[in-house]
Amino acid sequence: MNYKEIVDRIRQVVFDHKMLVDFGYGQISDIKTRSEGEGVGEAQGADYPYCFLNPQAHQRTETQITYNFNMILMDMAREEEGDDYQNFLAIQSDCIQYIDDIVARLYYYYKDQPEIQFNYSYTPFYERFQDDLAGATANIQIVVPTNINECIAPFEPACLATLPVFAESQNNFEYTLDPEGNVFWRWENEIFEDRLIGRWSDTYFQNVDRGNFQFTITQQLVFTEPAAGEQLPPPPVFQGAGGIGSIQPTCTSGNWPTSWMGSEPITWIGQYDVPFPADNILFSFIQFQDAAPPESAVTQLVGGKIEIGYKPF
Repeated sequence: MNYKEIVDRIRQVVFDHKMLVDFGYGQISDIKTRSEGEGVGEAQGADYPYCFLNPQAHQRTETQITYNFNMILMDMAREEEGDDYQNFLAIQSDCIQYIDDIVARLYYYYKDQPEIQFNYSYTPFYERFQDDLAGATANIQIVVPTNINECIAPFEPACLATLPVFAESQNNFEYTLDPEGNVFWRWENEIFEDRLIGRWSDTYFQNVDRGNFQFTITQQLVFTEPAAGEQLPPPPVFQGAGGIGSIQPTCTSGNWPTSWMGSEPITWIGQYDVPFPADNILFSFIQFQDAAPPESAVTQLVGGKIEIGYKPF
């Protein structure tokens, strides 16, 4: 649910209320008053009771957005018997109840993810604006679970191959990988090249000519929630034979989680640039390397792909 949908929902709740008449949104200077004269539709002066939503600074974390508003409920002072004190006090009391009505509707009526917080405060007021008004202001917060997701941003795809791709492989089965014990990532199809540049066989790469290689992974992943004492694993490394050693990704999509954010799949892209200085280096892997503390599991979903690029020295 985006920001506009949040404001539109509050507006709808106000107009569904049997006592509230008008709604506004914006800065304090945007509050309508009846003294501003007549207009057409929402451009006319305010009708009361009137709810005005004044946005404040919102907060973003990796996994959620907290929207902060001043919700101002107001009504014109009524000419009733009794002193002014009793008059505006009754209006303030009504407006506090209207705020509670709106919050209750937002919390209990809607069943989706946005959640209004029950830690708001009231500030009653009197004669605050041009009209002779009384009412109350509440500072409300609405939390929306929304992960930062670079994959849906309108950028060119990350980690495009920069070397000519000579082969690719795809996993046709789902694999759950437990990072304990240096586990290897898997792709099903064996790749053979006439020139024997190299072959990807299930979990390893072998028989290579000298040159620069590029391994690009595009893989949907589901992370298992870490148990007590566990952490999420870091991204896999390329483990090369013949003195090549461990090579970290040289390019990624940037969305590998550092804390568990739920069981929804993510699409991760990782690219490894690997120089092979000698012929026939056997058994190089892309693997999770065992680390401390223990790590939770990751599932490779069906359809993951590895592309292998090559350029001779």
